[in-house]
Amino acid sequence: MDYQDKQALFTFPNYLQSGINIAGFPIDEILPSILVFALLFNFNKIVAIAGCIGLFLCIRSLKIRFGSRFIVHFMYWFGDDNANKTVFKRTPSSTKKYWIY
Repeated sequence: MDYQDKQALFTFPNYLQSGINIAGFPIDEILPSILVFALLFNFNKIVAIAGCIGLFLCIRSLKIRFGSRFIVHFMYWFGDDNANKTVFKRTPSSTKKYWIY
């Protein structure tokens, strides 16, 4: 195995590195906020807006601290294998991890 094969072995695929945007916001920040807003809207409008903004800022701060695609990477490495098969169709199972020594 030459050097280029080893380098490609330990990298994430490009489609995991590029994000999807909705109205200029990354989908992994805005989608959970919209869902929380929709669930809390019938309870109280102010609580729904506060929960939506709080969740958005929490996810944004985690992404700044751990990297822009940490939610997808976290889902891949620690998520359920059956659910990962439907989300990550072109990626090998996370149980087939390669360790760098």
